Amino acid sequence: MKELNTYSFTCDSCGTEIEFMSNQPAGCVEPYICSCYDVGLIGIPYDIDGKYLYKTRQDTYDLQIAIIKVLRDILEPMTVRQIYYRLVSIGYPKTEQFYNKSQRAIKDMRERGVLPFELIADNSRSFYRPDTHRDLTSLLKEQHRYYRKDFWDSQDSYIEIWLEKEALRSVFASVTFEFQIPLYVSKGFTSLSFVYAASEEIKRINKDAYIYLFTDYDPSGMIVAQTIEKRMREFGVQAEFVRACLTPEQIEQYDVITRPTKESNHSREFVGESAELDALHPRTLKQIIRDCIMPHIDQGSYERLKNIEEVEKETLNKIINNLRYAS
Repeated sequence: MKELNTYSFTCDSCGTEIEFMSNQPAGCVEPYICSCYDVGLIGIPYDIDGKYLYKTRQDTYDLQIAIIKVLRDILEPMTVRQIYYRLVSIGYPKTEQFYNKSQRAIKDMRERGVLPFELIADNSRSFYRPDTHRDLTSLLKEQHRYYRKDFWDSQDSYIEIWLEKEALRSVFASVTFEFQIPLYVSKGFTSLSFVYAASEEIKRINKDAYIYLFTDYDPSGMIVAQTIEKRMREFGVQAEFVRACLTPEQIEQYDVITRPTKESNHSREFVGESAELDALHPRTLKQIIRDCIMPHIDQGSYERLKNIEEVEKETLNKIINNLRYAS
């Protein structure tokens, strides 16, 4: 990177100052995407000269443009694998070689500053720290921002979403948070302790329970779903288990990209090619989740509670203002 020239410009949409690097010669262009998802082409000044300047290869340039278009279409952070599947869906090869190539292209674009780091998600790693607050007012402000009326407390049913893929957690959480649905991310074959704790919670709530399972359509994904149901029933859970996604019907309906099924002990009774949840467009996944949830919602009751929630948040806001004036 030390051989590259550094440039800067201001995003017309949000005013963000963007600094990027390039080794292209004068008159060339660099595709970019801002953190606000504004996209465009940046022209390299005509007075640039240097020993190591060369024009980006056309196939590399086209791939950069395609990556930016994918992110602009989704309008939320994506994992590298999600971007890869979107690229395959528009005609790029479904190979490990191309996955590696797209991974390298994304890394290069981020390091040079034409693709913000925050637009690429990595849900496989976590960090934790204790919540702290500057004062009581800051605590109440945070509570005001996140306060939610417990809608399901007054409902006759209880719903859980179980997801096999950690990489899709943020996609699912955006919907489950909206509807206050517990999201369990099993990360493949889950532990007995994890399933036991979830089972005890269902029994404690003691309502008609519906468990919606989302896994890859492959031998492991099928067994993950079966194992979760089997263990929960062994722990005394009486619930309706629904394998909501991915199914052969959905693969056909949404023209999902498939791959040859890997041979293993699990694949002996599995028929056909495999497919991954990541290959579905995030908007499609979100709609499938909503389709699972909506039949269980009394819309009138939901709207009434939303109105009560707004009134209670306004009361909390008055308390915050009184504290501010008192200090």
